[in-house]
Amino acid sequence: MLIVNTSGAPAGGSGCQYFVGDFDGTRFVLDAAAQKAEPDSDKPAKPATDGALWADYGPDFYAAVSWSDIPARDGRRLWLGWMSNWTYANEVPTSPWRNAMTLPRELALRNTSEGLRLTQRPVRELQAVRRKHHRLTKKTLAEANRWLKQRGDFGESFEVLAEFEVPVATDNFGLILRFGTNAQVRITCDPGLRRISLDRSKSGRTDFHPTFIRAIEAPIEIRDQGLQLRFIVDASSIELFCQQGEVCLSALIFPPKGSRQLELFSDQSEESLACKLLEVWRLDTSILSPK
Repeated sequence: MLIVNTSGAPAGGSGCQYFVGDFDGTRFVLDAAAQKAEPDSDKPAKPATDGALWADYGPDFYAAVSWSDIPARDGRRLWLGWMSNWTYANEVPTSPWRNAMTLPRELALRNTSEGLRLTQRPVRELQAVRRKHHRLTKKTLAEANRWLKQRGDFGESFEVLAEFEVPVATDNFGLILRFGTNAQVRITCDPGLRRISLDRSKSGRTDFHPTFIRAIEAPIEIRDQGLQLRFIVDASSIELFCQQGEVCLSALIFPPKGSRQLELFSDQSEESLACKLLEVWRLDTSILSPK
């Protein structure tokens, strides 16, 4: 796989492209199985061009680097990216540090209806920071919301795994991350347009650069009438992995202090859409901090 970090990414500014093929030390040859364009639909994400595909559709994944010394007995290919965007990297409202890296991710290639595609998932070692666990199965969105409300604040850092049944002709649905009183991040699945979006325009501090609130969208395939979303929220970031990591969106957020809660929504009745599985883990990221 060949990586090219470039400007003009789907969310604007800098981003990371990949090409599937073979490299003999001198020449890189594209793999014909990876040459199918991304699925046709009325969505803003750019189609594949000359084999170029996007590793992450979020605005904050750039200059990805992989480890070169993973032991052979392990066999994984791992990488992480710079979690920022050159459009506003020098203006993010943090102090005394500025910018961070994404979570380490395990890479693989998967055969899809669109051709060979990169998949990414958080490395298994991150399970060591999981703490209190909540699990719900086979409930309507309305029932799941009542369950979530009873659990209240999930803390500054948490991980969510959500699986939905998506019948034909389902309206838009998704999740809302609420921060304090008024701030929120909205993740919306549009089955009709085969698109998923992440809206951080009301996520808290957004006024440091005019492009920070622009749309973040990606193509997505609903397979076997199902959708899986996994995302990890930290103090100032959210990393979203869709359909077992086939589509990723990484985004910085600067929410206010206060409670962090989760809510499901649907543009149709919350009683008509089923949540097959909802798991939430509180995370203790303090053990990852340098001593």
